[in-house]
Amino acid sequence: MVGDEQGQVLHGVCLYYDAQGGGMAAAFQDSRFPNSFEGLHILKCGDQLTIFDPNEPQRVVWSGIISFHLEGIHARQRDVDKKIWGRYFFGGYSAELILACPPEVEKAKQSL
Repeated sequence: MVGDEQGQVLHGVCLYYDAQGGGMAAAFQDSRFPNSFEGLHILKCGDQLTIFDPNEPQRVVWSGIISFHLEGIHARQRDVDKKIWGRYFFGGYSAELILACPPEVEKAKQSL
């Protein structure tokens, strides 16, 4: 991750990242770093994601705050059919991401 990106809208694509021995993780690849780990963000609860239709790039197909539901060793977004969710990530749909603020940073902000 580059710099302080919390609160910034990042542009890129959805993908599944093959974490060695850990299964597939829903991720986002920042378009500024298309083939680099530097731009790879494993999605976590609290991240805000907007996914666009590949045929109509201005049309939103899903938007919301990530809230994963565990099914065995796999996590998927709550209230989204796993086949549809998989299509977004295996299909490399364009997306925008706003990273969640880590809990320790949020606590520090509240204490100011």
